[in-house]
Amino acid sequence: MNHLAQSEGINNVWSLLQINQLPVNFSDPLIHQYPAMKIGVLSAVEFYIELLANKVMKLIDDCPSITEWVLTAPPLIKAPAAANLLSWRLHDHLRSRISKRVTLSAVTLQFIGDSEQIVDEKDFKLRYEYSRNSLDERIKERSRLKDDIGHRGDDFFNKGIIVVNDIKVTGTQQEHMKNSFDKVNPAALNWLYVVEVDKTLGVEHPEVEHQINCSRLNTLEEFIDVLKSDDHHFTARCISRVFNYNLDQFDHLLNQLGDRKKRELYELAAGEGRFSGAFFRDKFSRLKQQAS
Repeated sequence: MNHLAQSEGINNVWSLLQINQLPVNFSDPLIHQYPAMKIGVLSAVEFYIELLANKVMKLIDDCPSITEWVLTAPPLIKAPAAANLLSWRLHDHLRSRISKRVTLSAVTLQFIGDSEQIVDEKDFKLRYEYSRNSLDERIKERSRLKDDIGHRGDDFFNKGIIVVNDIKVTGTQQEHMKNSFDKVNPAALNWLYVVEVDKTLGVEHPEVEHQINCSRLNTLEEFIDVLKSDDHHFTARCISRVFNYNLDQFDHLLNQLGDRKKRELYELAAGEGRFSGAFFRDKFSRLKQQAS
């Protein structure tokens, strides 16, 4: 594993950690904090901020002709992904440190259109367990989603863009976003990841992402302890995990949460639009009732 590495290629891909072979070293601190970050543990998000900030500052210093920069992350529906939490916190961290010769703005991208409700178990697995999907399944899932990058031309035109993300495995998400960014004519396009898997390794073993996601905090009680903490913000992945439990476990989880957390969970789940259909009717109704 290589730390603070830059990949070869025209997309200017940077990462804090590169994985070039298996098995993954789960004792590496950059990996150890990763599962907590994915489900919204704020101290785990904070763990990466200084390292990411140093990389952003170097990227900007290396491009003296560009004076306007934008920090962003993959698009969301309502609930943020871990990448959005990283991007927001990173922007706050950098505002007082960035060179006076440049401006650094933050843009939150959105998916366009109504979110498609989850219709059955197979549909849910494809979305919730995206990290297990093959390359073909990832391409199919990403093709279903449309972002608003093309409608945000004024935010990006002739500016340096830094897209913050948690992991690159097959490059499917990056390729879809790059196609959109190419239409708004940025001055530079950089991709900044916490973890980057070697391209060949990622295509042959896309399940490595699932292994990293699930390397810690896997029991229901560990998860509940995370949700109850003030050091936590619900992520889209976190919400999907809540709905993945069976009805008895789901009830037990809700009964452990305070009123504020239940309301936050309900508002984000409703905003996501995926959980209010027939497939999750019982769980969604119970959540709505308890959050009222």
